[in-house]
Amino acid sequence: MKRIIGIIVLLLALSPVTTTASAEQVLTIYFCGTGSTSEWYKPSVSKFNRADLVASLYQMDQSDSDLSSNGPRHKVIVDGVGTGSGFFLNILGTADPNFELARGWTACLSDAMDALHTVLDSHQDEQVVLNLVGFSRGGILCMKMARKAVDPAIESRIKKINILAFEPVPGETDTMLEMGRTGTIRQPFPTK
Repeated sequence: MKRIIGIIVLLLALSPVTTTASAEQVLTIYFCGTGSTSEWYKPSVSKFNRADLVASLYQMDQSDSDLSSNGPRHKVIVDGVGTGSGFFLNILGTADPNFELARGWTACLSDAMDALHTVLDSHQDEQVVLNLVGFSRGGILCMKMARKAVDPAIESRIKKINILAFEPVPGETDTMLEMGRTGTIRQPFPTK
């Protein structure tokens, strides 16, 4: 409970960052964690019989879910890796998000990029502040999405990117190098 209250306080503290008198365009993309969906804000639907953090934050966000609306604040939620592909493919997608027949990194990023392009196309003369929120593999999707958003074709349209990633973990099948980290990779601590 303390954790959720802390997160809400943090989000409220960040909200002035994206709210200005000029009503700049803001898109918040929520990335669900592995196996979770937008419906998990309802405890009865969640596998763990409690509300999911990212889905709950999405539900509390007062932004417009119609991405082509004229309003300044937009939101979209992206279901997590390992969802929506049927039981067997969901298991494979959960085990390895690079498995292309299941919902993995590519499908999740495609949904997010579609949302970003919709907002950019609906507000052609404006820059967009991009807020990325995710948990677990959804946190990794935040980082991957930030890297995609600095593509030269759209980079000039993105005013800034804010990332709120809770416990980002790529999983056992991906390394941090594959997540887009540059520079020297430190070796893991030796085990005794």
